[in-house]
Amino acid sequence: MVEAYKERRPLVVCPRIRLLPDRHIVQMEGAAVHFLGLLILRHGLHPVGSLSTKAGYVDACTGGCLLLDRQSALDVGGFEELYFFYFEDLEFSLRVRARGQSIWCEPGAEVFHEPAEGTPGLSYRSSGEYPRERALLTMRNRILTILIHYRLRTILLLLPALILFELATLVMATKRGWTRAWFEAWSWQFRNAGKIRQRRRRQMKIRCLGDHSLLVGGPPPLAPGLLRSRLEEGLFKVFSITLNTYWAIARVWIK
Repeated sequence: MVEAYKERRPLVVCPRIRLLPDRHIVQMEGAAVHFLGLLILRHGLHPVGSLSTKAGYVDACTGGCLLLDRQSALDVGGFEELYFFYFEDLEFSLRVRARGQSIWCEPGAEVFHEPAEGTPGLSYRSSGEYPRERALLTMRNRILTILIHYRLRTILLLLPALILFELATLVMATKRGWTRAWFEAWSWQFRNAGKIRQRRRRQMKIRCLGDHSLLVGGPPPLAPGLLRSRLEEGLFKVFSITLNTYWAIARVWIK
């Protein structure tokens, strides 16, 4: 990672992260930002034998392991403390890339991640009950990311897809018993509207890349195990195709 930093001088270098004890599975090699405001793990949960070790620039990074120059990271604002937990790496990546800075993934450097039990009340390990607090923070911080980073033109163009996704999120929240958390996620935005406006103004002033260069399509990323039946999986597939068809049309006008 140090060698890659010295040679390329990106703002961030991230490694290949593999799982433990499932050492043959790659958890991620960098990431990308889905147009719905979600983080897509690049090569997420792929067998290590199916991937090359070719390094290259990526659209985003995750907070599991990073190498960066501290002052350069602070110059772009560091990690946004409004987030507290979840999506802070997504927001940081958008800020880095929007300023024209780069993120490099070096798969030759490997880190092993043993999920174990994780953080009580927040972590989810593909089975059991999905923690309410995690649901609240992911719903809240996704909305926050869009409000801070997406240009108004992008929000208006994507509004039908964003509304559809939000309605689906509400249905899922109601089914899982998180209805109050969904409303809390939205009410938090109103209570903190001043802080959000301040950060949005600051972000819009310093960015030099458009949303067209920052956002990608694809199936909306979900935590493994969140869909619990074939019916849910089938509905999600149709839902994903619908959203991405709209994205394919709308992205032509996104700048």
